[in-house]
Amino acid sequence: IVVTGPYDSFMAGLIGGYFVFGARSRHGKISSVNQQIVIYIFARVTLALARLAVKQGTGFPIVSHEPLSSQISYYAWPVFASVSWGAVMALFRYHPEDLQSSLRSSMTYIYKDCDSWDSLRTLVWHNK
Repeated sequence: IVVTGPYDSFMAGLIGGYFVFGARSRHGKISSVNQQIVIYIFARVTLALARLAVKQGTGFPIVSHEPLSSQISYYAWPVFASVSWGAVMALFRYHPEDLQSSLRSSMTYIYKDCDSWDSLRTLVWHNK
């Protein structure tokens, strides 16, 4: 017997996500691969929900009507990008230990190690 309802997909995702992507290793750590997959999914879901919010007929009452819907759609990505980078810059400055390690390494390379180079190789390819 197959039972379907309005929440079956959501419940399947909750259960599958918990056991497949939320599982910890024997040492109690969460796989960095699983973290990356879940972060990717979270970002895509957030973008889809933002688009749905301004979609005519299904979105939020005020923002899904023209001309506000078009204005929000036009400016949403630049605002999202700037807030994301502003947040990562502030976190890197004041709480770098709380950033995911690969992002922290990239930020260190870009903003700290870039000040010291002695050849074109260390400037462009490998620094410190």
